[in-house]
Amino acid sequence: MTLCAADIRHSERFALRYLLVCLSFAISFLSACAPVSDLRPTDLGVRVIDGDSLKINGENIRLVGFNAPEIWLSRCEYEKELGLAAKAKLQSIILQSKDVRLDFERKKDGSFKRDKYGRLLAVFYADGRDVADIMTNARLAEYYDGTGRRRNWCDA
Repeated sequence: MTLCAADIRHSERFALRYLLVCLSFAISFLSACAPVSDLRPTDLGVRVIDGDSLKINGENIRLVGFNAPEIWLSRCEYEKELGLAAKAKLQSIILQSKDVRLDFERKKDGSFKRDKYGRLLAVFYADGRDVADIMTNARLAEYYDGTGRRRNWCDA
């Protein structure tokens, strides 16, 4: 059996839809079974990497629309502290939301966009709100469209 490019794109779309359905179901199911404070993102197959990226069942996802301070490549202790706070905020958003949705960006040919590191690009919504708004309003991120210079958090 041979696979053509269309089959691969179809399989990739199916796999991502499956992941999102599982994520939504797991959050709803686990929220009904246990207090929110007892849940961890890892219980849902979700790992929060930092304030603007996730890993869902092994797939790296870069959340678009905002940029959070770095944890691993921080330029100063202040940026690292803000980065850890942004990560904690993103985890709490996931755990406290009843409805989460990732809208993956697509190329003109319909395939999924990826950044220069190979991460899928997606807008993240929690209970109907863009997470970029939540994170920037909490002053744990800045709006960012993927172009131009990023903020130097150490200058704050």
